[in-house]
Amino acid sequence: MRNTLLLALSGGLLSLTAAQGQEGITIWIDEDVPILPLQTDHVVHSAEELFNQSCPEEVSRYNSYHPQLLRTSYDTVHNASFENGEVFFSSSSFIRGAVEAWGQHQHLFLRPDEVWFEILTQLNAYMFKNAEKVRDIFVNHQGQENIRVAVWNDESAVDNLVTGFAYELRHRVKTPWLADWVKPGFSTTTPEDELTANVLMMGLLQQFFSYTGVLLCGLPSVTLLGTREDWEALSGKLEHLKDFGEEPTQYAEVLRPIMDGFLRSWDEPDSETTKDFWSKIVLGGKNYLCSGQTLVSGWITGFSFWNKSGNLILTAAQRQNAERGTQLGNVKYVSRDVNLLPVSYAKVPVRMAKHPRLPPDSDVYLLAGNIGVHRTASPEGVFAEPLSGWYMYGPVDTQFEIRENSGNGEELRGISRSIDQCSLPALAS
Repeated sequence: MRNTLLLALSGGLLSLTAAQGQEGITIWIDEDVPILPLQTDHVVHSAEELFNQSCPEEVSRYNSYHPQLLRTSYDTVHNASFENGEVFFSSSSFIRGAVEAWGQHQHLFLRPDEVWFEILTQLNAYMFKNAEKVRDIFVNHQGQENIRVAVWNDESAVDNLVTGFAYELRHRVKTPWLADWVKPGFSTTTPEDELTANVLMMGLLQQFFSYTGVLLCGLPSVTLLGTREDWEALSGKLEHLKDFGEEPTQYAEVLRPIMDGFLRSWDEPDSETTKDFWSKIVLGGKNYLCSGQTLVSGWITGFSFWNKSGNLILTAAQRQNAERGTQLGNVKYVSRDVNLLPVSYAKVPVRMAKHPRLPPDSDVYLLAGNIGVHRTASPEGVFAEPLSGWYMYGPVDTQFEIRENSGNGEELRGISRSIDQCSLPALAS
């Protein structure tokens, strides 16, 4: 049985310890929402446990590869949060994390970075199926060109490896805007966020490029946080979605009312319009925030546009004709079964020609996205913030097709229990 080495990196948690000192704006939606105790069933105490619980299909005993931890920046940067029991597993820290925060009456902190990674993760799913439709926009060649990057084997090796891949992609694609567009570039963005974005860019272009890494001798490493300019920049990033084709153009149209709501929150934080917008993040409005059904609606579902195979979850006609959903402007955000909430990470294979802990020419995966939620309890209530980061693990069998459902099922069952505990009637239509 082959063992697999696991390498991980994270970004979002870096903002947590300094969140109170960051710029941001708080929107009070309903000060009468009762405080619920922090449920600690999903606490994890190490980066390895976070990965195993958040991405269980990647470490399934039914796989032909079985990862073990090699190195992770979660251990070195976020040790105190793990030791204090403040990190919870999540396969989709933004979508699932927001839904659970709503169900558990938790104060929600959001960075524009995790919102952007959610969009990029969805675009990875779209490109998995539709890359050939836009090949001529990005490259002139057919098939895959190999990108080979060699770096010195030191504590920054994997950081440098990913940065090297991004550098090569920047100089090989025809679209000069792509590399800068993929990067978050917000005031909340950390160096690890830049690396997360680079991995997601590699995933977007994996139908056009394959990746080979050589370690010469490696190892790596709401309160709306940031400024209004950050969130305006996030909104502006939607403009290039149209360059990926018709479906991403529709995705941008679905996201536009949400982005407008983000910006309005900065301009009118105390207005009823802003409070109404945030009351619709889950279900149909503040009069329907809790439901006895295990369905979830609200504009948070708008970020989930394609399934794992890159197929549309709903067409525009199906969305508009749906009996239940949440309306923002001309867009309806349709109710979904909690069990169908997506994961928010994507992976891309890399051939490691040389690595001191791996056989020559081993295949590894780079996996990145919104993984884990940071939660803390205080007399004022529980505070939740999505985390984001990335992992490298290998060797893996890239020909092996994982047939299990992605993500952690216990997390979804916990969300269902949160919804079931609420007593107000019926999803809004």
